[in-house]
Amino acid sequence: LAYGWSGAKVLWKSGTTNPIDRVDVRVFPPWELMLDRDATDVDEERFRGHVHFRSKRKLEQRFPWLRDENLTGIEREDVLDVMREEHAPTAGKSRRQNNVVKTPKREGPFVRALEFCNLVDPYTDPTTGDTFIGRLELYLLDQGDLSTTPIYVGALPFSDPNGEGVPNMVPLIFAHEWEYPLRGVSSLQRLMPQIKELYAYRSKMAEMSRKDARLGLYRAGKMS
Repeated sequence: LAYGWSGAKVLWKSGTTNPIDRVDVRVFPPWELMLDRDATDVDEERFRGHVHFRSKRKLEQRFPWLRDENLTGIEREDVLDVMREEHAPTAGKSRRQNNVVKTPKREGPFVRALEFCNLVDPYTDPTTGDTFIGRLELYLLDQGDLSTTPIYVGALPFSDPNGEGVPNMVPLIFAHEWEYPLRGVSSLQRLMPQIKELYAYRSKMAEMSRKDARLGLYRAGKMS
């Protein structure tokens, strides 16, 4: 109701079981989604992006050369653990006495990353030499000069029946501005003018009712 859009990322797991069972969809909040909101048509979209946190340890495992870059990571606390500690029965007791069981700590520290679907620039497959329009780029944020260039460039994860690359993230927009399909409009934003008009009408009616009540009392007093 409060936000005009959200995002969903499509994931695929390798294996030999039913392909449909190996497809997963994860929805993420609107502040993590980057869209080309200036596009006047979906076919003119230039990029899509997802800003999220990635484990520093896993990044260094996948890209060993990052170990020499001294990445700046941050710790992330489990929200449920924080709530349990704040609402413990007795603040002075220990965690064990309060029967607060802390969940395993997340693998940290974490690094902010941008998974960027570039829908304009081409990508050439180094093995086959085939060139495709669109590519997947991975950026690390808040890392100084390292953030200016992608640490990974590859083909888009999926393709349509014609072989064209397809992004692995989908914007969930149920209502949008007339000229800009990627500018979402929330339900509250659409209803706000009507709500303001209704409240103004009720306020005016209440004001007139109080005025009529005072006038009636005044006339009744004079008649007596």
